[in-house]
Amino acid sequence: MGAEKAFVGTLQEVGKDYKVGITLDVAKRDYSELRNAAGDFTNDSGTAAAFSAAEGVIKDLNAWLVEEEKLINARLTSAAIDLANALTPIPPRHAKWEERIAAKIDGLRKQGLSGSIAQLSALIAQRKQLTADLTRLNSQKPQLVGARTKRAELIEKLSKVRNTLTARRKGQVSKINDAFKETIDDYAVYLFYRPGGIRGKFVALVSEVLTGSFMQEKDI
Repeated sequence: MGAEKAFVGTLQEVGKDYKVGITLDVAKRDYSELRNAAGDFTNDSGTAAAFSAAEGVIKDLNAWLVEEEKLINARLTSAAIDLANALTPIPPRHAKWEERIAAKIDGLRKQGLSGSIAQLSALIAQRKQLTADLTRLNSQKPQLVGARTKRAELIEKLSKVRNTLTARRKGQVSKINDAFKETIDDYAVYLFYRPGGIRGKFVALVSEVLTGSFMQEKDI
């Protein structure tokens, strides 16, 4: 009976999740935000028309997702009600079993076995709690797997972005060095790119040597 009670609690939690509903925001996109982040475009009418069509596609999908959310959440709410109704007969049955068990326990107490009964009751309560915890954890496993998969995808994207930025910076270094050669005749300056980023000692050196009217501390 303890296992049944724990499972009833699990199903009731499922019903609560159904009532909360879902959101499809993960698939929605804000075209205006994406456009503002892209920077300035040309005045080409052809590309403008193409981007306008793309904006329409995104807005249409966002509107469809909103309507689908409403339909899905309505169905989830209905399922939550049906689930609660399906579980309604169980608590009264458990109550009758508890009455029978209480009568048995009372008889055992009269025989001087109250200590053993108390220990048994504690073990049953502990088992009930452990069963509920395990069931809850198992129900969350798909979410954990999904989160891990999403994390791996985001890490891969981050790695690609970092590699792209590194390649871009290295390409800029050679152009800057060429510009130094054309601009400075009496000595040579070479800019070297370190993948590890800015070093504290280098910053301290530049701050000590070059700070002045043409090299303010905020620019270093």
